[in-house]
Amino acid sequence: MNLQGLVMSFRNFAALFLFFVCSCTNNEPNPKIERFFGANISNSIRKGHSYTDKAGAEYFYAYIRVTITNDSLIPMKLKIAFKNEYYQPTPTNGQKFKVFLIPENRTNEKQTDFDFLNKFLDQGLENPISLNKVLFPKEECVLNIGFLTGIGSTLNPSPFVLFSKGHKQNFQSISDSLINNTASDNNQLTLLLGLDFYSLGLDSIKRYSIIPCGQISYCKL
Repeated sequence: MNLQGLVMSFRNFAALFLFFVCSCTNNEPNPKIERFFGANISNSIRKGHSYTDKAGAEYFYAYIRVTITNDSLIPMKLKIAFKNEYYQPTPTNGQKFKVFLIPENRTNEKQTDFDFLNKFLDQGLENPISLNKVLFPKEECVLNIGFLTGIGSTLNPSPFVLFSKGHKQNFQSISDSLINNTASDNNQLTLLLGLDFYSLGLDSIKRYSIIPCGQISYCKL
């Protein structure tokens, strides 16, 4: 085979290799939507801004919008609730944060209404709301989860997502072994809020929080 033939063979091989690689890449699922247990969980990107309470204290507020869809043929019961307390991923440095459900009737447009948000943060955090509803086949539930920490805190969760043992996410600090230890079975799926504080640095004792916050279970027919 002459030199020209070798060059053509190499080009054909390279083109075939690139086609194979690109085909595999394009088949990757959407990383924001995970399917397991007949349920889809889709987390939006995190949004937020600063917030000043009635006493003049400053905070950083963020929220995510979560869509849970029943993709099975059986009704599902969905329960979500958070405790009315602050959490600490790193007890030694005193930093703490609070997570909570925002009222269901919120929309994307209202999320940008700072007056409404400030009123809710001023009055609603002392009486946390919960979610308890049945999702029929193909029905979806849209909810918003808030995060609040002091303005001088270095707690910056990313990712900040609702997930489960089967709806895995890409975390920097939360290992698969920790996620796999969560309690779930064939009839009930434990929901978790994952907050990855990898930006705290390697010298931190703990750089994440995994908060059990609800369940999805099949309804008896």
